[in-house]
Amino acid sequence: LMQRDNLLVGLAGAYSIIGHYEEALRIAEMISAPDVRNGTLQDVAETGVRSGNDNLVFRVAEMMQEPYAKALYHIEISYALVETGQLELADRALSQALASVQMFELTFQKALVLMEIAVRYLQRDQAAKAAELLLQSLNTAALIKDSYHKARVLIALDSRYRKAGQAPGEREQRVLQEIDAQTARQD
Repeated sequence: LMQRDNLLVGLAGAYSIIGHYEEALRIAEMISAPDVRNGTLQDVAETGVRSGNDNLVFRVAEMMQEPYAKALYHIEISYALVETGQLELADRALSQALASVQMFELTFQKALVLMEIAVRYLQRDQAAKAAELLLQSLNTAALIKDSYHKARVLIALDSRYRKAGQAPGEREQRVLQEIDAQTARQD
């Protein structure tokens, strides 16, 4: 199956490069591994956007079943949309990603995706929205039970706050103190 999937990925890519997007999407749907299928669908959509075919953007999102994959797709496709000057569509893609977060089952995924959306808003010069999402991600991190995932999210958040040029404010300090107290109780 892996070899078959690899062949289908290459074939879908070739079709998208020559502008045969319908055929590329049809072939991508035949890929058995969900992660590989979603990645291929994303590649087809990005190729389409960069060549002026934005019709694929939200159609491809509908082809993805899992909310986490759909949110990651919307975040990544927003890059291609910004690169091609389609800022309204990029903002709409980020809004769709944000809407998908509510359907996540795993708390650590919510926190990670919220911070990635925040980074994209920063790149769109929307610092207030980015700060709001970073705080929301931090609040979500406080709810993570697993210490490995919590640590992973907190380390990533530190990096995003630095990238945003923001020091943790009073609200962030309160959440961090709460997380510290939770950790002390668990030890």
